[in-house]
Amino acid sequence: MQSYFIWKGISSRDAGVWVTSLPPESRPEERVEHIEIPGRAGDLTILEGEHVYKSIAKTCVVTASRELEVSQLLEWLTGKSDVIFSSSPDKAYSARIVNEVSFQNISNTLCQATIVFYCQPFRHNAIEELPITLQAGVETSIYNPGNVPSKPLITIGAVQSISLTVNGETMSIVTPMYDATKTYHPGEYTYGENGYMHVWVHDFAPGDTWDDSYWKRIYQLHIDCDAGLAYGITNTDELYIYERNITGDFFTLKPGWNTITPGTGTGETVIKPRWRWL
Repeated sequence: MQSYFIWKGISSRDAGVWVTSLPPESRPEERVEHIEIPGRAGDLTILEGEHVYKSIAKTCVVTASRELEVSQLLEWLTGKSDVIFSSSPDKAYSARIVNEVSFQNISNTLCQATIVFYCQPFRHNAIEELPITLQAGVETSIYNPGNVPSKPLITIGAVQSISLTVNGETMSIVTPMYDATKTYHPGEYTYGENGYMHVWVHDFAPGDTWDDSYWKRIYQLHIDCDAGLAYGITNTDELYIYERNITGDFFTLKPGWNTITPGTGTGETVIKPRWRWL
């Protein structure tokens, strides 16, 4: 079968180029420090962290007809995108092309170029993953098919108290109730008697004449375990970082089976698992 790659959703076959050489199957290099100890054979290897790897360069050699509009190929082979190689068509790398791409004439009819995809170390599913919806208070078993832990994105309906227990470890976010005797600043979260979570967008002090312009309602809270952030999305699609009243660590889903239990009273919980492979 003819080798190919897909970049920006376009197959190299449809772009009119032939892949002469695909990158070999390889794994990225771990980020480590080697320290020599006087009087000791070998060295001491210190890992930067568990599953911390360097980005990896994937090189393709392509051939095209000199009749093609090369400027259009060069415009296509720029920027950032997922890249899928035909040697592993169900997996994709997040990548960027930063090196020079130069089509050199190799005959009267053909030209050739070397393309270097600067890839993030982990591969992910080439097709969009189906989200997993969890029920509050019900333990659910989820299987991670990847070979490294994933760092999911969790979307939760905004309520004043949220908790998730993953493999016995609990992360919780508690929003305090609005108190008219306290001062609030932009970015602080509270909830009202109606139970809705909201974020303050203007300073408010006791004695100020309150109206709805001081805050915006949060309808979803996102927990991004990869970025290590929790943030609220308002009814006008604005994003506000949640930094207080968070206990527990942002979690991972290990390879194999995991158990997840949203706490009783937690809003609808939807997980985008972000499975990953070396």
